[in-house]
Amino acid sequence: MVTENGRYEIHVTVKAAKGECVATKEIVKIMLSKEEFENAINSLKDKLDETTQAMISEELIALMGAYNSLVDEKAEIEEEKAKLRGAIK
Repeated sequence: MVTENGRYEIHVTVKAAKGECVATKEIVKIMLSKEEFENAINSLKDKLDETTQAMISEELIALMGAYNSLVDEKAEIEEEKAKLRGAIK
């Protein structure tokens, strides 16, 4: 998704079976690492012909950037939570 400011964002949506609850937070915890995500993107890209690769190249780069930002933000939040837990004890 692209915000009004032109920033790419990744939104996580989780679908659960009727009567079950799945925490989005738990899904985010098991996300791919930056390297795994980049490898998955490159693997898909390698399966495309050169014309298609060229057409979607910028979108893939933006998608990887957004994912990397999300992973970095998650790490920062985890670090801040750890600091706060230490301050409370």
